[in-house]
Amino acid sequence: MSYSGSFQEGGASELVSAAFLDGASWSAALWLFLGLVGTAAGWQHLAPQLPVAMASFRTGFLSWLNNTRYRIGNTAEIRTGEMMFLLGAAYQVPPRPDKEAPEEEQAAAREALRMFAQQLEDDVATRIWFTYRKDFPPLPSSRRTTDVGWGCMLRCGQMILATTLMAVLQPRVHHLLKYTMENHHLKAGRFQGPSSVGSALLHQVPSALAQLNQFRDEEVKLRTYFASDTLVILDQLRPEEGQAEFEPIMLVLPLRLGIEKIGPQYHARLQLLLRQPWCMGFIGGHDKRAMYIFGYQGHQYFGLDPHRCSAAVAQSTAELRDRWVEVRDSFHTSKLSGIERDDLDPSLAVFLLARTAEELDDMLSVIGQPTSEDRPGPALVSVVQHSPVGLF
Repeated sequence: MSYSGSFQEGGASELVSAAFLDGASWSAALWLFLGLVGTAAGWQHLAPQLPVAMASFRTGFLSWLNNTRYRIGNTAEIRTGEMMFLLGAAYQVPPRPDKEAPEEEQAAAREALRMFAQQLEDDVATRIWFTYRKDFPPLPSSRRTTDVGWGCMLRCGQMILATTLMAVLQPRVHHLLKYTMENHHLKAGRFQGPSSVGSALLHQVPSALAQLNQFRDEEVKLRTYFASDTLVILDQLRPEEGQAEFEPIMLVLPLRLGIEKIGPQYHARLQLLLRQPWCMGFIGGHDKRAMYIFGYQGHQYFGLDPHRCSAAVAQSTAELRDRWVEVRDSFHTSKLSGIERDDLDPSLAVFLLARTAEELDDMLSVIGQPTSEDRPGPALVSVVQHSPVGLF
């Protein structure tokens, strides 16, 4: 098995991916549509079915388009001989074989690259991958049965929330799209920004924990905190007086780090965050194409891309049993996607998880302290002891 990405050296790129044109779902609808139009009798039967036919054609075509774009684009380009980071883990990418070296050394270098590619592929494949889906029951207050073309930021939010819950619980994570939209008035068909998705998903944590704790002998708790107006208030974070045990806490930081693109001074602090074990990554993207980002190398960020459309998750136990392998595999990928830092939109939402009081202190230092030798780049938030309301 080989890594679905590319390795670079000196600007050269060797992409290990190709176009995948799975057009059956939409081309069949197209030919059916044209067949009806091409007959006089067809016109008589077409009018009442036209909205359904056009909706089906649109869903099929967008699914094909996104699947094709996903396969041939946005692939991570990893530079050999340099460090890279994924969710706080450091990887030393082996150098390419020296063509002037003896054959034994070249063979050893090739083997080192192969083993690194396998290790990286295994790491990426363990992440839960949420993508577009189609043919599910209509969403709340809507006739839409797919989120193709507009739900990518929600899918990225699900990925980062799943990563956070796995870091705390390590169990199975449930699908949250329908409940998130119902409870937070998110309109189907409309692209959501990282801040609104972060806020909505944060409020789903209690219900998700309630379901997950049904399968555990010991209840696991997780507090949540949304840093509105880039303000972190310590009184709301610290354990209450007399509380014997520290409860893990998930922080969501909605940020805007520039006007049209992220100010270059902020990348050093963002990359410092991605080197920490308590950083779950961030959701953001470019031109309404969202991405879950949890690593970087140089000027490129790495993560998972949700722009791949799969069939809806099984609606019954029997269907799940029949489609188990298909459903299971649709939640994982070995492809690491990449985006150049200058292409990132300035709006993003960072997810952090403090499992201990020591991690919380370290976290507050990294996100709130001004520029220093070990804290490059400006602070991302303001950290205060009390709510500003109490000062007036």
